[in-house]
Amino acid sequence: MTDEADASLVFHARLQRDGTFQFATVPNGTYTLSTSNVKLEPDNGDEVAPVTGQPELASAFTDGSLGVIVKDADVPDLLLTLTELPVAQAPDTTKPALPTRRYATPH
Repeated sequence: MTDEADASLVFHARLQRDGTFQFATVPNGTYTLSTSNVKLEPDNGDEVAPVTGQPELASAFTDGSLGVIVKDADVPDLLLTLTELPVAQAPDTTKPALPTRRYATPH
């Protein structure tokens, strides 16, 4: 979240799986709440994921922004709607990977 009067005043927060977030000690003012590169990992609960050498796919979302006015109290119920983006399909890990070879280019 960036102060519209002073772009050097920036606050960061982590987005929780349920969509909530919190900024601590934000002074009164007008801000732009923005998101970028939002990705959520699959929720495996307490299940341990198998180690395959490949990261699990995540849900990815468009960037977004929203104007916010902060006064003397918390600002509840902010809603910034992001559109889910298609995520590339994972490689088939059931087939053995082909060896990678590097070739030198003649000078």
